[in-house]
Amino acid sequence: MAKNNGKSAKSSSASATKNSKSSSTGKSAKAQRSSASKRVESEKLVEYIGQAAGKERHIEATLAAHLVMTTRPAYHGRLEEHLRATKIRAEKLEGRMKEIGGSTRSIPAVGSAVMGEVKDAAKMVADRAVSLAKGPLDAMRDDHEAETLLEHARVEYSDACEQMGTYTVVRALAKAADDKKTGKLAKDFRDEHADMAEFVENLIPKLSTAVVKTEARGKARSGSGRTGSGTGSGSRQTRNGAGAQRSRSGTKASSAGGRSSATKARGASTAKTASSGSRSKTGSGSRAGGSRGSGSRAGGSGQRKTAAKS
Repeated sequence: MAKNNGKSAKSSSASATKNSKSSSTGKSAKAQRSSASKRVESEKLVEYIGQAAGKERHIEATLAAHLVMTTRPAYHGRLEEHLRATKIRAEKLEGRMKEIGGSTRSIPAVGSAVMGEVKDAAKMVADRAVSLAKGPLDAMRDDHEAETLLEHARVEYSDACEQMGTYTVVRALAKAADDKKTGKLAKDFRDEHADMAEFVENLIPKLSTAVVKTEARGKARSGSGRTGSGTGSGSRQTRNGAGAQRSRSGTKASSAGGRSSATKARGASTAKTASSGSRSKTGSGSRAGGSRGSGSRAGGSGQRKTAAKS
């Protein structure tokens, strides 16, 4: 009986020890999983903060390029405000990365395409200044300006929506990591981009209408120019044809006048010739008649002499 009780006690003790070890192992595994989860959450949080900061730097460069090509006062002012806020967001995100153990070296650099856009914007401003120096503003107005602004607005709207999505992810990760400071930054920055997206969304229909009107005016001017050119050519052809006709008429008149003068000259020459012939014939006849008269007179004289002798 005592032996059985001893065996039972040993069995219970071994079971308890086994359960204790199992419980300890479970707790250790759970702690490890929790630790790994925390580590991944922290790494992902730093990663997405870096993406958000890199995109803010990208937007900063894009807005700088858009600003120099924007002439609408209200739109220009809103871009200036958004550019200042973008710089502040980028600086705060980079500072927060360092605070939670991240490195700013992991922030994506601004792409070469954006830098190329900045250079193109600077060149466009320089070209516009040269154009304005050569002529009045109305004459040098860029017909493609409205379409350029519309494309800029589309890019700005896309960037704002992308950042809204990124900050939603950052806020969720910060909440999981119990990082209230990062969560608040993510919420505030998302709201700022939402305001910008709303502004651009309301602006896009107006810019779209401006593009249609501008292109319609350009086609109307082009058509008017072609019509005027055709009318001018037709007028010149008409004038040239009339001149040629007058020239031909003058040539015909001159030719007819020349033929008429020649005819008159030939007629006058013929008349003179006829007159000379008539006078010649008349004179010869008269002289012949005179000779005949002399003969008659001589005969008569002979007859009178014969009669006297008789």
